[in-house]
Order: sequence, then C-alpha cells, then structure tokens
Amino acid sequence: MGVACSAFSVAGCGWGALGALPKALGRFRVPQPSKSGDAVFAQPLCCAPVPLRVSFAVSLFTLAMLAAPREARAFERQWHLGGGLGFVAPNSGYSMAPTLALHAAYGISDVFDTRFVVAAAWPHPSDAKQPTSVLSMSTLGLAYKLDIIEWVPYIGVRAGAFGFGASPSQPYARFGGVLGTMAGIDYSFSRSFAVGAEFAEDLLLPAGTVLSGVLHAEYHWGF
Repeated sequence: MGVACSAFSVAGCGWGALGALPKALGRFRVPQPSKSGDAVFAQPLCCAPVPLRVSFAVSLFTLAMLAAPREARAFERQWHLGGGLGFVAPNSGYSMAPTLALHAAYGISDVFDTRFVVAAAWPHPSDAKQPTSVLSMSTLGLAYKLDIIEWVPYIGVRAGAFGFGASPSQPYARFGGVLGTMAGIDYSFSRSFAVGAEFAEDLLLPAGTVLSGVLHAEYHWGF
C-alpha cells in the first residue's frame, strides 16, 4: 500500500511539473526584430515557432542523456581467471617460440587491476648445438583500464622473476628478475566471460629483453 501511495505521489509530482512547464516557458521571450533593427522580446517561448520549441526540447533531452549514468562493465572487487596461448621473442640468442600463460586479476577499483601472470615458453637457441630450453616467468603487475565499457583497453607495469631450465645463451642469466610493461584489450561478450589480447616487453635482469603476445580467455566473478 505504501509503495502504491509513493508511486501516485511521484506521478502527481510529475504531472504538476508538466503543468507548470507552460507557465515557466511563458516567462521566456523570443527576440522579434523591430523596424529600427533592435531586438524586441515580445513573444513567449511557449508560443514560439515550432522549430524553436523543438530545438529547446532537443536541448533538454540531450542534457538529460548526458547527465544519465552509463552502465559499467569493469567492476571493482571483480576477480578474473584465465589463460591463453601466444609467442615469445627474445631479442638475441633464441628464435621465436610458443608460450602458455595463466593469469589472475583483481579489480582494486573501477580503473585499476592487479594482475598475476605465470608463463612458460620453449625458445630454441640460435646455436643448433644447444638444446631447447624452458623459460619460466612469473610477474605481478598493476594495470590501468582506459575505459569501462564492453571493450576495455589497458596498460600497466609489472615485476617478477624468471628462470631457464638449462644454461641459457648470452646475454641471459640462468635466473634473475623481471621488469616489464604491458598493454592489452579485453572484450566482455557476457557478464562472466571475456576474450582478449595482451602484448608485453620484459627486461630479464641483469641483461636481455623478451617480447611476448598472448590471446586469452577469462572468467569473471565477484560482482
């Protein structure tokens, strides 16, 4: 019963506002040219020509649409879990190789995510006498989402550690730290699932760099 009364009250207020609109419009005057060339404000806006009234209505509608909030598809406190396949391209000593990556992310705000990535690649040394080695890498990063819609591009930085399964080619060390940058884009085709691509450049300390690209799919929860 209380809900119905509230609804009738809101409707009454709405009709009251509409009833007061002609009076409010009557206070506005449309400039009319006089014989001397000066503008004379004589005609009320409610009685103005149709094009002017239409323009006024369109302006009010446009302002209302701009003020209305948009639905956000990237949420704070949202978890992401996914994986993908791609490539790794060391800058020297190895050829391009396939990679497998798993990632987890958490939305600490509407525009920032923390991202944890574990990846493994199998680069083949340029020297045919050396066997193929496994390159393992794990990083923790912070990503900034450029927009919060179905398409969500992002950029970020990350740090972590790496290790080669066998003695690597120069200039790489067997183990070391990782400093890198990343950029990617995700497309949420539903509330719980998304696909995307991510590219990164990582410095394998103390020397050497690695470029990588991964196509991934992920699951979201925790809205």
